[in-house]
Amino acid sequence: MSYQPSEVTTTRRLLLTLSGLLAVAVLLFVGLPLWGGTARLHPSTHIADAPAPPPTMVRGKRLIVLDHADVLSHDQDIHPDIVILTGNVRLRHGSWIMTCDSANLNETTNSFDAFGHVHIQEGDSISITAGEMLYDGMTALAELHDNVILTKNVTTLFTESLFYDRNQQVGYYDNFGTLADSVNTLTSIYGEYNTSSDEALFQNEVHLENDRFTLDTDILHYNTKTSICRIVSPTLIETKDSVRIETDRGFYNTNTEQSILLDRSLITHPDGTMTGDSILYDKKRQISQAYYDVVIDNQEDKVTYFGDYGYMDEANGYVYATGRAYVMDYSEKDTLYMSAEIMEGIKRNLPPSPGTTDSLEVKYTKGYHDVRLYRRDIQAIGDSIHYFSVDSLIKLFGSPILWNDSTQLKGDTIYAHLANDTIDHAFAWQNASTVRWIDNIKQDRVKADTIQAYFCEGTLDHAFYRSNVESRYYLQQEKTKHYYALAQVQNPQMDVYIVDDKLDRIFWHGKAEGTIHPIQDLTDALRQMSGAEWHGDQRPLTPEDVIPDRTAPLQSTDSLATLQNQNSKMSQGFDGLAAWQAFYKEYQQAIEKPKPADVQMTVPDTTAVAETPLSIYIRRPLESDTSSVQSLADSLQSYIHLLPLYSWDSYSDHDNRAASTTSPSIGILRRSNSSDASSRSDESSKLPKAPRPKPTPTAAQLATIPTEPAKSK
Repeated sequence: MSYQPSEVTTTRRLLLTLSGLLAVAVLLFVGLPLWGGTARLHPSTHIADAPAPPPTMVRGKRLIVLDHADVLSHDQDIHPDIVILTGNVRLRHGSWIMTCDSANLNETTNSFDAFGHVHIQEGDSISITAGEMLYDGMTALAELHDNVILTKNVTTLFTESLFYDRNQQVGYYDNFGTLADSVNTLTSIYGEYNTSSDEALFQNEVHLENDRFTLDTDILHYNTKTSICRIVSPTLIETKDSVRIETDRGFYNTNTEQSILLDRSLITHPDGTMTGDSILYDKKRQISQAYYDVVIDNQEDKVTYFGDYGYMDEANGYVYATGRAYVMDYSEKDTLYMSAEIMEGIKRNLPPSPGTTDSLEVKYTKGYHDVRLYRRDIQAIGDSIHYFSVDSLIKLFGSPILWNDSTQLKGDTIYAHLANDTIDHAFAWQNASTVRWIDNIKQDRVKADTIQAYFCEGTLDHAFYRSNVESRYYLQQEKTKHYYALAQVQNPQMDVYIVDDKLDRIFWHGKAEGTIHPIQDLTDALRQMSGAEWHGDQRPLTPEDVIPDRTAPLQSTDSLATLQNQNSKMSQGFDGLAAWQAFYKEYQQAIEKPKPADVQMTVPDTTAVAETPLSIYIRRPLESDTSSVQSLADSLQSYIHLLPLYSWDSYSDHDNRAASTTSPSIGILRRSNSSDASSRSDESSKLPKAPRPKPTPTAAQLATIPTEPAKSK
């Protein structure tokens, strides 16, 4: 009986709880519909949120979207995170639309594997096909295999395996690939192609080919939009018409065949070669310009031009060199050295002679200002020179002086003819004179209006003097061979004959007047003659006396004003000058003030280039140059915009112009000092040189007396 009150209390509580729950249920069942109806009769401004769509982002990355598949299957036990898609599969990820035969989609990792007829389309320009693909939507990296073809506009990349980074828009391969566009076909072991910038990088066994030339190298940058190559490693370019270009650094426009070649590139054409620290080359026009330490070797004519600036027109056979310029003509056994401020090589076709149909091709070399000449048998100086190698004719102008052995010939103009690889005869006129050394004290001197000198086996044999002849010569006793007097004679004409390098006989034509001076009464005034002085101190005695000193800075008061004048004839021939000036201006600025890598380089204003004083020559990088400067100089973005600066089209009269439009008064280019002069190569060592003459007794005698005369047979 003691437990009954507790049991009643528990039962009562349970009944009350059940009653309360039942009342709430009835209220909800009856009240909610009534409230809903009231709400429809009295709408509220509050609108409930619509159900959220399926998520499109995961961890900040866009999800891969499935557009279609014929069959979807899922194996919870084997691949719980993978949906197997089969038949006409279509997936989207950002701007990529991907189709294939089948795919395994992993929504957890946001990735998929595609198989069979894989095709990717991005916009209207980029398309990729492959046999299979692995794609990671989190990193936007794709790995494609089996006959991969990437196409953008007219550019197509073929390879068996391609890795594509959508973030960088770069596809790359490492097991051989081929890239083809409307101009070129390129192959390499490794390659990269940026579909955004159209830049491509090729490495290892790089080969470029088109219908005009081939290019082989180990590293090559190429722009598919501009068809311009940036060369950064040893490269060989071979054209169908037998032109070879060897270069380590530069730019080559494969469409226009215009190029900037640096680091002592070499151009080889059927007639010869051209090299220099930098070269501007237009293959189609066959025009090339080289700057600093230039060597132009015409192997057909066997003549080589040297200078600090060189210009070559292959089609017209024209060569121009200036800036410590000189020429080596090795067409004969005895090499001829000539130097002047300006040297030209000219080829002209003369009209057919009467009764013939074939034109005559004439080739000759011209030099202007401060001419110096050396051969073993003759040496000369003057203001200008014309040398016709076929006829072996040397024309000297501007009060020239010519030396042969112990004889000096002088005049306002001298023509010297060579035969059998030695001097044969020479003519001098207007203020002409000869000086013939006998010994250290005695010299025979003759002056006249004109002189005809004839040589036998390289030494003076006889000479004819015409008009206003004045002579001073030593008389010798025939038996004792002793000189006893000096004859001073004036007459209209005189013929002199030399035997064994000694005066043999003299013939006077017309009235002769004069005086005989005993040898003991001679004074210095009698021994000398005004207008017939000896100039041995100016005589080149070795090839080194002709070849300009390349270790010393070039001295000149002239500038580029003549070349920069757009109205001058020269400006039509020197097409690449503005492009080269702009190139070197930016290169020099990079050396002086290297720009940070994050600063975008702007295109220079080339309209004011001609007004700005520039260092004239593009030089090779020095060891003191920093690596950052060299990297900047190699940067495609830094220099690629300079190629369109060529004013090739301004050379409108190229096809009809004369062989030479160069004025002899153009002057020479100034050059800034460069500390790497000692490292410059001397290409003249590769060509045959004349042996040096026998040394003379003393240095003092070299300036005052000639070399030991050779005996005439």
